Amino acid sequence: MVKIEEEVFEGVVFSEEDEMSALDHQILAGEWKNLTKNEYYHKRTRAGKIIAMHQAISNRIKQLEKLFYPLVRDHPGRAEKLLMEIKKLRYLQQYLLQAYVWENQGELNEHEIPSELEDLL
Repeated sequence: MVKIEEEVFEGVVFSEEDEMSALDHQILAGEWKNLTKNEYYHKRTRAGKIIAMHQAISNRIKQLEKLFYPLVRDHPGRAEKLLMEIKKLRYLQQYLLQAYVWENQGELNEHEIPSELEDLL
């Protein structure tokens, strides 16, 4: 029997045997706008798509936050645009958490989806 090492990232388990699919790479890279280009994303349930999108957006927020603080220190004026992007992503992140609850209750279709996410869910 071969021992498979596993890595846990944000509640998802990836094994070396899988070599992390392209979808996993996109999620880890925070490429939330490109998830729909992946065939495995389309095979997921709607709740699975919401989870993948939330994870990708969370990873993107972390990336931008790392850039934000040095930018504020060195170029405060340029940091404002980045801050607006972070705020927008945080809003989408919170929406996706609520959307997951609505989806599990069968109520998601009754709520308005933000335009940035309409074609992605």
